[in-house]
Amino acid sequence: MRNTFYSIITFFLLFSCTTEKQEITNTLCDNQQYLLTKNIDLPPFNFDLNINTEEHIEILKDSLKNNLNDYPNLFNWEYKDRIITIDIIPIHLMSCSVSRHELNLILNTKNQMLFDTELKRTDSVIPLVKKNYQSKISKVKVINVDFPYGLSKPIINDIVYDISEGYLKAVEQQSNTIFKKSICELTKEEIKILKEDNQIHIYFQSFSDQIEENHRIQEMININ
Repeated sequence: MRNTFYSIITFFLLFSCTTEKQEITNTLCDNQQYLLTKNIDLPPFNFDLNINTEEHIEILKDSLKNNLNDYPNLFNWEYKDRIITIDIIPIHLMSCSVSRHELNLILNTKNQMLFDTELKRTDSVIPLVKKNYQSKISKVKVINVDFPYGLSKPIINDIVYDISEGYLKAVEQQSNTIFKKSICELTKEEIKILKEDNQIHIYFQSFSDQIEENHRIQEMININ
């Protein structure tokens, strides 16, 4: 009986240590966070990306003091252990953007995912982004996230998080290849070089579509 008691205590102690270690592992260093944000001074939002799109847009317009109908905008989204910059780019301005390589991630009402026209599991985003990001077609990678007809359950929060994870894993390999050390060990000058050569833009299609739709309707109202 006593042996059983000590075995149970030992199990919980080991589980506790494993959990603590996992939490430490998942904490980003300053250099990793720097890679995920375009401008750390932008106001961070922690709202649920899956719901209340129109309400979120109004909050962004009020907080950023910008007219979202007229030009590209960024906002910082706070989730779990990180702040991730998300792009909102009105469709009529996309032709003005710099040369880039795009990856398209589309979800339907059954939470089935097309990743660049191929049907993939939603829990495979991290390795997919890592693999595709390592293609040096362009310094700038744009990942379009879209779910035009809704979802069967909220998963966009974790999808965006996994995109950032896949990106960091890909850039970690770049860091080890170029500088022979991990991202967290790089100097300020080195991390700037790494970021310049490995940019990422997470483009939130659903927000952009909502903005464009409102913009077109308003133009028709003004004409009449």
